[in-house]
Amino acid sequence: MVAAINCPSCGATLKISDKQSRAACLYCNSTIQIERSHESAPTAVLESTLPEADMLRIKQLLLEGQRQAAENLYIQMSGASPQAAQEALADLGRKLSLDVVRHQQLTPPGILLVGVYALLILTGVLVLVSGRLHWLVGVLLALYGSWMLYFYYPALASTLEYRRGLPAQAEVLMLSEVGVAKLGRQRVHIFALLVDVHPDSGEAPYQAEMLLPVREKNVPRAKAGTSIHVRYLPDQPDKIIYQE
Repeated sequence: MVAAINCPSCGATLKISDKQSRAACLYCNSTIQIERSHESAPTAVLESTLPEADMLRIKQLLLEGQRQAAENLYIQMSGASPQAAQEALADLGRKLSLDVVRHQQLTPPGILLVGVYALLILTGVLVLVSGRLHWLVGVLLALYGSWMLYFYYPALASTLEYRRGLPAQAEVLMLSEVGVAKLGRQRVHIFALLVDVHPDSGEAPYQAEMLLPVREKNVPRAKAGTSIHVRYLPDQPDKIIYQE
């Protein structure tokens, strides 16, 4: 069972399991001791704060899926035991993933590219069937188109899924840079955001978290207090996605 507590340093929400005794805050880089008693809910106690540069390295490793390397670095920087490091980074490991980043919605140029790659596959099949060109041309066209569609599939799936999503304005309450990734030909900075979601329908606002890729030129605009357009799923309101 997963419970939610607040970071004693910045107030961000932390999700912890029943037996977890330590956590790390994504936003202020604090290491938190979780104290439990039979009479009351778990209590978060600030233990220490790791240097921002060290935590950025740990977050980058988690983003790349290198959890063991991230835990080893955390042990080195904090002096924690292997078990404590595993517990501390458990929630961060769930939140930080390039797979999550790749599930952003396609922009209009992205949709056009998907159409081009689908057309390449069709052209390759037609070349093979007609025999008008060397069969290798058809194979190469079909393989290239298939490979690129495989890369874009997560974004395409999200674009289709969020067609039923509802629009909202989201105010950025907290944010933290968690690493840099290459999406297609672009190098982007990945930020974790804690946002206050205000549905356009007039429903009560609520808080949620999201990962947002930000192009290099837009990094200075990524700051608390800004407002962005998002879409959320009506049956899963905590699942939100950036809407350009």
